[in-house]
Amino acid sequence: MPPLRCTDFHGTVLRSLSFASGPWFLARDVATALGIGEHQLIAVLDPEEIADLSTGPIFYRPSRSGSLVLVSAQTLLVAVESLPGESARLFRRWLQSWC
Repeated sequence: MPPLRCTDFHGTVLRSLSFASGPWFLARDVATALGIGEHQLIAVLDPEEIADLSTGPIFYRPSRSGSLVLVSAQTLLVAVESLPGESARLFRRWLQSWC
């Protein structure tokens, strides 16, 4: 497993992992940065975007608090496009420059 990287987005720490396919962010951190719930973020993803890491841009890993959800930067760019608000616009712009 690659090392966890922490990045600041307007005062919110975003944790990510880098794989050959690019960076993957913890959905919980992204949702916090956007001011929405993690389930709201996941709800804007298509069902085929929810798969095993080896086959898709999002995966679930059991943890003590339930599931750890990672979402690829490319998937986030598309998902955030459908979210309203200034936070979504700023995050999309930040993510485009970060990747």
